[in-house]
Amino acid sequence: MNASLLKGPIQMLFSAFCFAVMAYFAKLASVNVPGPEVVFFRFLLGVVAAWFLAALGRVDLRTSRRDLLFARGIFGGTAILLYFIAMAKGSMTNSTVLNNTYPIFVTMIAAFFMKERVSVFTWLCLIVSWAGVGLLIHPDLHRIFWPDILALISGILSAFAVLVVRQLRQNGESAWTVFFYLSIFGLLVSLVFAIPVWQWPDATAWLFLLATAVTGLVAQITMTSAYKYCSAATGSILSMTTMVFAAVFGMAWLGEKLSTGEAMGAVLIALGGGAIAWMSNKEQTMK
Repeated sequence: MNASLLKGPIQMLFSAFCFAVMAYFAKLASVNVPGPEVVFFRFLLGVVAAWFLAALGRVDLRTSRRDLLFARGIFGGTAILLYFIAMAKGSMTNSTVLNNTYPIFVTMIAAFFMKERVSVFTWLCLIVSWAGVGLLIHPDLHRIFWPDILALISGILSAFAVLVVRQLRQNGESAWTVFFYLSIFGLLVSLVFAIPVWQWPDATAWLFLLATAVTGLVAQITMTSAYKYCSAATGSILSMTTMVFAAVFGMAWLGEKLSTGEAMGAVLIALGGGAIAWMSNKEQTMK
């Protein structure tokens, strides 16, 4: 097999692994540092890295679509903020799985608000995915676990961010420009929530914060590179292995446990989301 054919998938798997490692370090950092503050430092490194590369002339951050980049930054930044808060207060495994429900919501938003045609197969995948969400959250009006709800909302906001990125790609915006504006707005949004609860990190927390920011940056850059060498469907499906890595880390190192029903829910979400990504790419190819 041509090695170049494996370049994209390998990079995407590495990116998924790094995102899971980022989640693990963020969970450790949040023991002594509030979630919004963890997000602030995660985005701070992104802003510095993008600005540094722009200063060296390696990337061009100029844009003609600040409106779309503003929307992408607000949706994406808020989604990551809620995801980190959910992890700080709840389970890393559940939070990561629910954050990765965005393919479900991308399809629903496109169908209901953008009037895109959705196949019967895709609707069936949505039903499967929602069944998984129900099993994972097992909603009960007398016992609502708010971290899971926040993680699910982060998935919804991520879907809006993905739809904005679609439009930005059609306008030829570079990945680094999109990443820079995401980091800028994410930095500002997280700072608003971090200031009232700010706690100065100790030496150990600083290490966890640095590890969170570095692994998040590496994951983001690797994912951007991977999409140059593999299809959107392949990339989306492989990126969902973040859930698998996060579940392994959570159970092995954090002592998190999934009931049989919750495990089945996570599997259904992964299968449904992966199938939706595959079908979406197939429909785009046929156009």
